[in-house]
Amino acid sequence: MKRYKNILITSHIISNLLIQMTVVAAIVFYYDFDQTIGKLYHLFVCIVLIADTVISCILLNKCKESLNTKRLVLLQGSDWPIAILGIASIFVFKYSNNYYLGFYTAAVELIWMLERIVILIIMLPKQDAAISNDEVIDLLSATNHHIAQEKGIELAKQLSSYSLLIMPPGRKNTWENCAKVLQDKNDIELLPYLPDLFYWASTGEPGAVTIYNRLIQYSLCVDYNETLTECIETARARKDEYGEQVLNQLKYEYKEKQKGVLAAHKKML
Repeated sequence: MKRYKNILITSHIISNLLIQMTVVAAIVFYYDFDQTIGKLYHLFVCIVLIADTVISCILLNKCKESLNTKRLVLLQGSDWPIAILGIASIFVFKYSNNYYLGFYTAAVELIWMLERIVILIIMLPKQDAAISNDEVIDLLSATNHHIAQEKGIELAKQLSSYSLLIMPPGRKNTWENCAKVLQDKNDIELLPYLPDLFYWASTGEPGAVTIYNRLIQYSLCVDYNETLTECIETARARKDEYGEQVLNQLKYEYKEKQKGVLAAHKKML
């Protein structure tokens, strides 16, 4: 899908280049190169052509994550007809009166400018408020462009229920970014999800290390110790030796950290 989008973006740029080149060709036929005004006009349009290509590449690269495939296909519906009509017309007008050629040049430029306005409207990204929870999770996929992943992380921070971020079923490629979102939540926010977080940390799956490190930083809490003990017993009951080992190590490191915190507190007193 990503490759297909890149092909559509390249197609958009090429078609716009062809549109501008037909205008340059029209100017070449309309103005003799021996005339100073013809040379200056031709140079000016060439500069505009290069500038437009650069700007198009920059804009499309920045906005391509907000452009779904349907939008990109829609762009082609206006690009290529203008380009093909321009290429065909230029050969006809080459042998016609210069008046018609000048009219053609102005018409193509006008249509092209109107098309650019439509493109800008089409390229406007969806409002974040309209993005569903599933779409937010999809943005967290490690297969997405880093810009999309960063946007997904920012949107995921605003979710009302963090349970959506705990190892989403069938979306393992999002787990690492889900863990990054959860690691920034405070202890009170994570408290209802401790059993699931302990299990995640004990699996060795993507995001487990991030969750493990966050759990070590958890403040001293009775519920924490009780829940961790229960999770260790559960791992033992299902004969999950790896999970039991990880949780015992977590329990040890957590206790050592709390001892250090208490010792530092006593010194301050």
